[in-house]
Amino acid sequence: MRSPALALAWQLWRPHRWGFCAIGAGLAVLATLCRILPAASSKSLGPLTGLLVFWALIYLLSVFVYSDLSPGAKHAGFPARMFTLPVRTSVLVAWPMFYGMATVALLWLAAAWLVLVPCGLSPAHGWWPALLCAACVACFQAIAWTLVGSPLARLVVAVLVLPGWVLAGVHSAFFTSLNGLVTGLVGAIAASYVVAVAGVGRDRRGGTPLVVWLLRRLDGIMSRLPRRRSSFPSSARAQLWCEWREKGLVLPLLLGCFMLVLLLSIPATEFDALLLLRVLAAVLVLPLVLASFVGFGMGKTSFWAKDLGLSPFAATRPLSSGTLALAKLRTAALSAAAGWAVMLLLTVLWVVLSGSWGQVAKWWGLFCQGRGAVEIWAVVPLALVGAIGQTWAQLAAGLSTALTGRAWVVNGVTLLSLVVVAALTTAGVWTASHPDFLDTLVGVLWGVAAVALPAKLLAAWSVVRALLRQRLLEATVVAGLLGVWVVTAGCLVGLNYLLIPDAVAPIHLLAAGIVLGLPLVRPLAAPLALAWNRHR
Repeated sequence: MRSPALALAWQLWRPHRWGFCAIGAGLAVLATLCRILPAASSKSLGPLTGLLVFWALIYLLSVFVYSDLSPGAKHAGFPARMFTLPVRTSVLVAWPMFYGMATVALLWLAAAWLVLVPCGLSPAHGWWPALLCAACVACFQAIAWTLVGSPLARLVVAVLVLPGWVLAGVHSAFFTSLNGLVTGLVGAIAASYVVAVAGVGRDRRGGTPLVVWLLRRLDGIMSRLPRRRSSFPSSARAQLWCEWREKGLVLPLLLGCFMLVLLLSIPATEFDALLLLRVLAAVLVLPLVLASFVGFGMGKTSFWAKDLGLSPFAATRPLSSGTLALAKLRTAALSAAAGWAVMLLLTVLWVVLSGSWGQVAKWWGLFCQGRGAVEIWAVVPLALVGAIGQTWAQLAAGLSTALTGRAWVVNGVTLLSLVVVAALTTAGVWTASHPDFLDTLVGVLWGVAAVALPAKLLAAWSVVRALLRQRLLEATVVAGLLGVWVVTAGCLVGLNYLLIPDAVAPIHLLAAGIVLGLPLVRPLAAPLALAWNRHR
């Protein structure tokens, strides 16, 4: 290849060709179903297409920012091996940025005109999101190549930039002029290119990255602060302190950064009551979704380590596998509590400062009508304990999977989870457009629960027996873990009983779903997974 454009295109295409083909195949299947299904049924494909576009955009961001080239490295900017290519820095930056913008723009246009517009999307909103996605990719590339020098900072940028761009664009499209939105996005793309060329050129000349310079100054300031002088009362307490320092703040940091951008980018005064309720509901679900991904990193020796296996330093530490795993589980509990504290504090601050407290108080008054004092004041503790407990369970499930040290286990669990979520989403969307299918769906769910519930309880009992037989954990500790799960499940069942009328969803069906959906086996199996990883 004599053309730099073709060479860089091949470099991006070759390692990720199967991912690109999978995205194209998914769009092709949805477009085909949109043509062959009746009009009433084809409208249910819109949410599935939006979900596909969202996950495809996340995947494409990781591709075009070169995040897979140095996943365990401390510096994660533009790949250093490409600095030796015989092209100017402007060309070296331009083509990957162009390919990224073009790919995400074509992804949206294909999804919009093949599926979303036939499903009811207005043609007026069929093109400008493509420019919004392109600006999002360009801005993310510029920041990742110029300002950030660590994978953690890159993840924070992803959490900040992606929702910030999307919300700002949607806000501008619906509340301000569309021409102003287009002008702003074009300007953002041009500014991103200039910033990226300047940052990559600095790294290419061997200059010190901005984040490295800032970290050195921060280390100098932190070194002057008083440090811990007393010794730890036990080795388990020392391990807990080590785990918290390395990974405990990841979830609260990500949630805090996301909330600052999400809640400050659009004032709540511009939302009506229904839209405000939906935004608050989505915000409160965020910790549960994010915990599933953060948990995988918490189970590794280093949050950004490429290898799932334990390092020799961690594997030979004079602690039992049960003690090491218990320190990780306790760190997950502290991280879940800190994350929810940050989330609730910023949410309340946003509601108060935006003047929406009156609407929230009105909802509380409607909830209190016809209810006793016990029911009213039981909602808050049930919701808080249930949310923190479920977030801990999600973190513990992810770290237990990563503690196995086997990539095929992590990939298998991830694939199974995606299949279950896709199946439930499809069934929910189909039932929403076909109410007569509800009785059939309930029957199918009860059949699945009749098989899955005994299997889950039997697996949990087998794990408990293995823990006690191998003396990885004491019986009191195992009982404590089971007690946390029972309390969390009970709080969630009680909360659903108070909030959801029985005519909408029977409480026994909700209880079965909570018992099945709340992770139990994987949190209990964390010491077994660590022992399996430690002695392979």
